[in-house]
Amino acid sequence: MLPPYQPPVQQGTQDKETKKGDQEPLPRPVSTNPFKGVWAITRLVRPHAPPQRSSGYMVFTDAFTSMHLYLPALSPQLPPRFQSSFRSYRVTGTNLVTSSLQGVRNAANRREMLIEPSGRVERRRFAFLSQQLLRIYQTDQAFMELKKIEQL
Repeated sequence: MLPPYQPPVQQGTQDKETKKGDQEPLPRPVSTNPFKGVWAITRLVRPHAPPQRSSGYMVFTDAFTSMHLYLPALSPQLPPRFQSSFRSYRVTGTNLVTSSLQGVRNAANRREMLIEPSGRVERRRFAFLSQQLLRIYQTDQAFMELKKIEQL
């Protein structure tokens, strides 16, 4: 009686060096987008408001930005100001043009919640003060400065 048929054992088509390379992560391409990264808000300048501490972050990918800003109240009777939003963006010359996808902030009275309308477009002038320092203007006198803390 013949033994049962056994198919031949297949040898891999890759040599040992190639197989080793398959286990290593592919190098990430270097982005030429100077915005791309995680930025910490280091300074907030508003001409008609007393200087105060603020904190917040912005994250830029190639097509989207997410901003989270916290501004403590000057008086203990008032709640803090805040804004959080997720937007698409594009650069047009020296302007950063954003379109709201989702966002929320409190009103000037700090008690009402305001939802950003989806699709709301804002245009802000910007300037890179260095590769790691970005200024975004609300007006000629009002702006925020951000320091890059991580490259994506």
